[in-house]
Amino acid sequence: MQSLRLRFEGVVVESLPENQCRVTIHCSHGDQRFSASCEGPSIGDAPIGLAATATLEIVEVFTERLLKCSLEEFERTQAFGKDLIVLLVRVEHNESRVQLFGSYRTRGPESDCLAAGSRAALDATNRFVELVQRQLHPEA
Repeated sequence: MQSLRLRFEGVVVESLPENQCRVTIHCSHGDQRFSASCEGPSIGDAPIGLAATATLEIVEVFTERLLKCSLEEFERTQAFGKDLIVLLVRVEHNESRVQLFGSYRTRGPESDCLAAGSRAALDATNRFVELVQRQLHPEA
């Protein structure tokens, strides 16, 4: 049986005027490709939140807008000697709201922190994504 979860494919960052940037996330599911961008401050850890937010837009599109996702908060932290991106996502589905926690380990370069932000968003939401996709496509 094929997984019904989204897979992170890549991140692209573009510098914009006035300390702004555009973060574009690419994800896939089988032969389907999804991309979303988010613009905002390029200072500090803000681009990590942009990466997570763009990923959540992909989640919404993939679930045919049955899930409404928003990034509540995120943090770049250390646990057990490892650098992590941890985040909290609010998901609305069928008039119910849940908060989901996700995390992903970073491996060094700044662009990897953006990828980790995206992957942490997928870590938080992919179980819900799978549930909704099974409702949409029970034959899968």
